[in-house]
Amino acid sequence: MKIIKITYNQNIYQHHGWTLDIHVDKEFDNMKNFYTAVNGDNRVAFRWSPYNEPSQQDFELWVDLNTPNEPADILGQKPGVVMNNWDSELLQEAKNIFNENL
Repeated sequence: MKIIKITYNQNIYQHHGWTLDIHVDKEFDNMKNFYTAVNGDNRVAFRWSPYNEPSQQDFELWVDLNTPNEPADILGQKPGVVMNNWDSELLQEAKNIFNENL
């Protein structure tokens, strides 16, 4: 069996000088997306599930939160919950905490 792997990059969103680049790895049986936010010479990994794509609103909120590395950086650790990647719900929770501290 021949394995086919296709990799490509594209810019998908922009917000406050940041551009979200998506790096897509496609193989015959799956596809994974990897995200990097770029602002000039700054490159920051946007830790999102490799199996789905964030919305423009998700990216904008993440940038507005000052590009945090992972959810635990803002939300702390939750017992029994692995929070390696952001999702819409965790971003909203982080926004609420951010707004409380203003």
